[in-house]
Amino acid sequence: MAPGATLRMEARLCTAGCHGDISGTMDDSTRAFGVREVAERIGLSPGTVRREIKRGALDAIHVGRRVIVPAESIVRFLSHTQGDQR
Repeated sequence: MAPGATLRMEARLCTAGCHGDISGTMDDSTRAFGVREVAERIGLSPGTVRREIKRGALDAIHVGRRVIVPAESIVRFLSHTQGDQR
């Protein structure tokens, strides 16, 4: 995947025991991004994004060595950090 490319998650959540088709079209709220792309989009360094993930302020999914941040997590992170700015 090229740097800065978005990762589209093409799966539906399935309840236990579901064996049907798990592929589907997801809307923009289901997008996920790599650490560098998150950093570029919200104006932080990649190191700061990784620190926020490590301290639990920004939710992420670890897949092997890759760290994926769902768009929903970014929105939640930004809404919580807005109150911290004075």
